[in-house]
Amino acid sequence: ELGKRVAGSALIVTAESQAAATRASVPGVELVVEPVGHNTAAAIGLAAAILDARDPAASLVVLPADQHVSDRAGLAATLETALAAAGQADAIATIGIPPTRPETGFGYVELTAPAVPGAVQPVARFVEKPDLATAEHYVATGPYLWNAGIFCATAKRLLAELDRQLRDTAGAVREIAGGAPAKPRYEALRSISIDHGIMEHAERVVTVPAAVGWDDVGSWAALPAV
Repeated sequence: ELGKRVAGSALIVTAESQAAATRASVPGVELVVEPVGHNTAAAIGLAAAILDARDPAASLVVLPADQHVSDRAGLAATLETALAAAGQADAIATIGIPPTRPETGFGYVELTAPAVPGAVQPVARFVEKPDLATAEHYVATGPYLWNAGIFCATAKRLLAELDRQLRDTAGAVREIAGGAPAKPRYEALRSISIDHGIMEHAERVVTVPAAVGWDDVGSWAALPAV
């Protein structure tokens, strides 16, 4: 649904224990198999390094697997906007979801101005999983969106942030993309999410607010909403 910009270029990063089931579920889609799970900074960094080695102009749309989106056309249009913004500004573009409840299980994006659906807006900061009182404040006061964990950026921008903030991870994923044995390099990496490891201190970040019927189904509590 993203049209010619991303057609035919899906790549799934998954754990070794889930590789066989993933291949059976999506035959024909390229898999990158992590020898050990080390959270999302390493997984996304590895994908970026592999794609950068193939095409120095490559861009990525990072889509977590444990999410539900009811408005697929709306998401596709939002991603087109985010991809264009990421390329033009050499930034990391995120998708921000207008919160429908004071959720403590999600991260939040704080904007510098009230959210405008479909517009490209600067991000003031990322806030990881607040307590209930803080989440209630965010929902009541305005310029806060749920962080969907969806990112658009060039491979080079993501790798530049890894170089600046997680240098060991940057070096390891580049070596693996160049053909070096993955397991010993991967095992030594720090296990950290992209949110904590990169996004909280990234240099150039924008977001596109979008109400697309999004929810995270990473827990049983989220199932009634989807």
